[in-house]
Amino acid sequence: MAKSILQPLLFLCISVVTFLVSYLLATTVQVGTIAEGGLSLIMIVMFLSFFIHWVMFIPSYLFQTEKFYDLTGSITYITLLSFVIYIKQLVVHAVLDWRSILIFTCIIIWTVRLGSFLFGES
Repeated sequence: MAKSILQPLLFLCISVVTFLVSYLLATTVQVGTIAEGGLSLIMIVMFLSFFIHWVMFIPSYLFQTEKFYDLTGSITYITLLSFVIYIKQLVVHAVLDWRSILIFTCIIIWTVRLGSFLFGES
């Protein structure tokens, strides 16, 4: 009985510590980076990443499955990478060069390939 009560508390503590470490790291490296609406792009991406994963935890917990884990990771990665490119153009008015487009495309292709493979395997 004690193990079943302590295990969710342990997982909650691990989640809180992970968030705090990520927040402190983002706070440390955000100096001199692109900012939008008073928050640095690094902070926005960190908050969005945690939000997406916490939202996707709900169906995973309800269905008691880890099947969505790899798919969620891929979707999050694609979403945040696209968001960063968009904000960079919006705030800095940077024009995407062919090198950036090629790197972005290769990362998206690899992420879709790996995420769909791992999702299909689970």
